[in-house]
Parts: sequence; C-alpha cells; structure tokens
Amino acid sequence: MEHRKTRSIRAFALFALASLVIAACTSSGSSSGRIALTGSDGRSVAIEPPQGGVASVAIFVATECPIANAFAPEIQRIAAAYEPQGIGFFLIYADPDETAETVAQHARDYGYTFPALLDPDHRYAAAVGASMTPEVAVQNAAGELEYLGRINDLYVDFGKQRAQPTRNDLRLVLDALLAGTEPTVDRTDVIGCFIPDAR
Repeated sequence: MEHRKTRSIRAFALFALASLVIAACTSSGSSSGRIALTGSDGRSVAIEPPQGGVASVAIFVATECPIANAFAPEIQRIAAAYEPQGIGFFLIYADPDETAETVAQHARDYGYTFPALLDPDHRYAAAVGASMTPEVAVQNAAGELEYLGRINDLYVDFGKQRAQPTRNDLRLVLDALLAGTEPTVDRTDVIGCFIPDAR
C-alpha cells in the first residue's frame, strides 16, 4: 500500500514538473516572437521595434512586382511619419531567386532607407502567414501579430485602381497602436503578386 502511494506521489510530481516546463517554454516563445533575417549587407537583423518602440512593420516586396514597386512612395511617406514615433520598418524579400546584390540595388533604386532583408526559406513569411507582395505584417512590442494585409485600398484588382485610396489600413493600425488601443481590423486582402515558393 505504501509502495503504491509513493509511486502516486512521484507520478504527480513528475506531471507537475512537466507542466511547469511546458508552461515555461510556451511563455518564453510568446514573449519573444522575433525572427532575425540576413540583410542585403550580410548582417543579421531582428524584426522588432526600436528600443522602447511600439511596433514593427514588415513590408513584403519583390523586385519585379509592379504593384509593390508602385507603392514605394507611399511606403516611404508612412515610414517618414511613423518611424519618429517608435515604429520600426523592414523590407522583406521572400523570392528565393533574389540575391543580396539585386535586393540592395532595388532598395537603392526605390529610395528605401530602412533594412532590406532576405527571406528565401520563408521563415518569416510562414511565421506571419504572408503570401503576397506588397503585404504588411505589424507586430506589437511583445512580438504579437496585430495586422496582416494591404497598405491601403488603392488597388481594386490587378491593373485596376482608384484615383485615391478610401481606406489607409496600415496608417489606421499604427494610429491605434500608438494610441494604446486595438486595431479595428486585423486582416485584409492584398492585391499584388504571389510570393514564390520557398527555396
């Protein structure tokens, strides 16, 4: 009888210990939520807000996607407006055929000044669920995904666009996060180019 009770106590202790380990691992994973990619300059860069910042914005682009390229001026305007407020911006090139050299040249050609990162294996694209360019993934300071979708609704379909956007989705999401509130929309459809299969 005593032997059976001892075994029960040991089993319970092992179960409790396993539960604590699982909880610790889960907590650790959700608290970081960060992925580092290699930049066009060869350095590893973590996709995260600046020190003390509010959010990170990862913009999936491709050198040969006309819609992504057409959004370059608006992407730069948004970055110029929100970087000083603690928002970090990153370009993500997920086409495995694009090299560090072509990515660096593309970023220069379109006047981008924030990090251009390569994701040929889709480590980051898969983590956030991105499948299009230009698609944006917004993560808060805790690494949680707050928004995945379009920059605005300028494009109605491929090759068909409005004179002006009627909804500036990315700006609205960033305004909400800066105000300390939840964005009213966390997913939107993207008109653009499909991200090619991973390497």
